[in-house]
Amino acid sequence: MDLKKSLKQLEEALMEANINGWKGENSVAVSLPVAYHSLHFLRLLPDDIPNPNIAAEPDGEIEFEWYKNPDRNFSVSVNKNGGLNYVGKMPKEIGGNCNLLEDYCLSVIINSVKKVYE
Repeated sequence: MDLKKSLKQLEEALMEANINGWKGENSVAVSLPVAYHSLHFLRLLPDDIPNPNIAAEPDGEIEFEWYKNPDRNFSVSVNKNGGLNYVGKMPKEIGGNCNLLEDYCLSVIINSVKKVYE
């Protein structure tokens, strides 16, 4: 993963979603805690996985997405509490949630990302 490229993409997502209403009347600005946890999550990712696509979501979370095709994809949304909601298809559907502070959390996510590209 090219960390510099991903950091730039995260910065762009944060700038795009810095005020309420950025993507319609009900969209929520990305908060400082979401930005902090997103940066922390990004820095924990290993070099041997592809770069994710990073975007702000209308609910104020940041999404990290790895997409190969409709049957091979995985995304993680980071919330203000450091919680990670993930969903994917490889080709079996998976989903769940965990917290960055939980030991198993990152390994579940990294293994899922790698399965997208098998």
